[in-house]
Amino acid sequence: MGILKNIYGVCFALAALGGFFVPWQLVYAHATPISYDPGAASILDEIPKEVIIHFSERIEPKASSIKIFGPNGADGGAGPAVLSSSDNRVLRAPVRDAGKGSYTASWQVVSADDGHFTKGAFTFSVGYESQSDLVVGTEVAYSSFWSDALLIWIELFGQALLFAGLVFLGLIRHSKQLAPFGDLVPSYRRLRWVFIAGALLVVVGTCFYVLKQAYALRELQHIDWLAALTAFSSTVSGTYALWRGVLGGIFLLIFLGRWRAVVAASKATYIEYALFIVVLGMALLRARVSHAAASHLWPEFSILVNGIHLLAKNFWVGGALISSLLFFDGRIGSRWLALVAKCSQYISIAFGIAAVSGAYIIWLHLKGLANVLTTDWGYQFLVLSTLAVLLLCVRLYNQFVGWRAAARLSSAGAVDEPRASDAVHARMRIGYGIEALVGVMMLFATSFIIITTPPLMSGPLFEKHISSQGVAMVFRDSLEQPDQFLLTLSSESHDPDFMVHKITLTLTNEAAGIGPIVALLPPVDRATWEYTLAKADFNPPGVWKVALDAEQHQGYDAVGYFTLDFPKEVADRYRAVTERQLGFFEWMMIFGALAGAIFSLLLYRANVSLERRLNDTR
Repeated sequence: MGILKNIYGVCFALAALGGFFVPWQLVYAHATPISYDPGAASILDEIPKEVIIHFSERIEPKASSIKIFGPNGADGGAGPAVLSSSDNRVLRAPVRDAGKGSYTASWQVVSADDGHFTKGAFTFSVGYESQSDLVVGTEVAYSSFWSDALLIWIELFGQALLFAGLVFLGLIRHSKQLAPFGDLVPSYRRLRWVFIAGALLVVVGTCFYVLKQAYALRELQHIDWLAALTAFSSTVSGTYALWRGVLGGIFLLIFLGRWRAVVAASKATYIEYALFIVVLGMALLRARVSHAAASHLWPEFSILVNGIHLLAKNFWVGGALISSLLFFDGRIGSRWLALVAKCSQYISIAFGIAAVSGAYIIWLHLKGLANVLTTDWGYQFLVLSTLAVLLLCVRLYNQFVGWRAAARLSSAGAVDEPRASDAVHARMRIGYGIEALVGVMMLFATSFIIITTPPLMSGPLFEKHISSQGVAMVFRDSLEQPDQFLLTLSSESHDPDFMVHKITLTLTNEAAGIGPIVALLPPVDRATWEYTLAKADFNPPGVWKVALDAEQHQGYDAVGYFTLDFPKEVADRYRAVTERQLGFFEWMMIFGALAGAIFSLLLYRANVSLERRLNDTR
């Protein structure tokens, strides 16, 4: 026994130490600016009517702002920032004419999908290029830290205890292996404290999360505490967090008020069903404030899958923790041994559900193997996957080492004999203790991946490249301005004196008998020599011949030609980039989901066989 205790202590310390040294703080989130209009560091001829920022996630309008500063710090804003009527990922702010010079747009947003803060700034100039290096360019700062993940973990830990505790309560009542009620009073009392602790963790985690985010908003916007608390509470993240806290409080009140009636009942009561609904509501509300809600692919379905995944994971961790509490309480008889074996069957099912739903979540957010080692979400995915594999290994140890020893002990009729059962119980304490510890660490990793932004879809959209007389011309589509084509000119030799006087565009649609249409394009940005062309000009649809003639300041005109089958060619390329294809990564996820489901079934059958052996020897 002394050796086993020392081994357990060493394993516990190593697992805790490993969790401590994992670099959890490497988290970045969330509403990331995709494009600025005007462009960062651009030089304009006229004052723009408004500043437009396109973000990667939906924005909370009441808790977000854009402040515009004109030359010499003058107020360059003409009103508050508002969301675009057609896209709640786009924030717009009107600009006031404060004269020629450098303008700075300082923005701060709260994501409506995950509730985290991002702030930044960018500059543009009107009339001439700014001479100050301090105001040219962009700056983005993220406001997610390990403390955010810690508070989410506290809440998830509480939900795990509540969900697994309710399942255990049902197993206690309906198991045919149980003793009369009087023999179960001590165990009911232990389970009672599990429920109280779980509900309190949910309430504490959600309340402190709202308070912390309100404090962060107060620091960002320089407003008083009550205004910041009101503003964040009105956001999706704040509202749903408060509702989860309220549900945790409701669970606690119902539980304390009706606990004796629940224990005394011979079958499941409406109170237990109500408590199950409360816990399910917590999981769905938690899943709603996630990147699944920001997905362009079936957001409602993705939220549901995310909630199911959290429930399955929570039950696995909570079930292992409650089982370990039984073993740590001392020797348990054959009745309780059979109860824990029954819980192991359900954990096997939870593993399969977590594997299948997890494969979908990985497919949804990771998007490709190239993002595993190149993105923050990919890094957090590796950490979480490592802990999941470790947790599965410990589960297999408990399944095929611990439980087989318990079955042999039961076959010999020595479960209730102290000397014969000490070694088996010590082995089970080690196994379930480590499984519970690794599971808690996995929940901690889950809380970090919740606040980490998944990689965005990447890949070139429709582009046409032309090279002529030392000039590189790129005609391309743009996600940021979906109703425009962009034409960018640059010097192939990177000549700092590169200049284009004018560019002539000629359009011809021979099949429709249209053209040639000749037009001069005014430059949008003299710093990047970028032009825009409305897609509506390519009407009617069909094959268009496009001719470009760029008159250089020094040198011959740059001339280029290409054909464009509009809108088919553009739509095909957009679909190839933005839609998910059935490739190697997708087949890996399908194989992983099937393997997890099959492995879960095999574990379940093994658990059923072990439970049968325990029952046959009683």
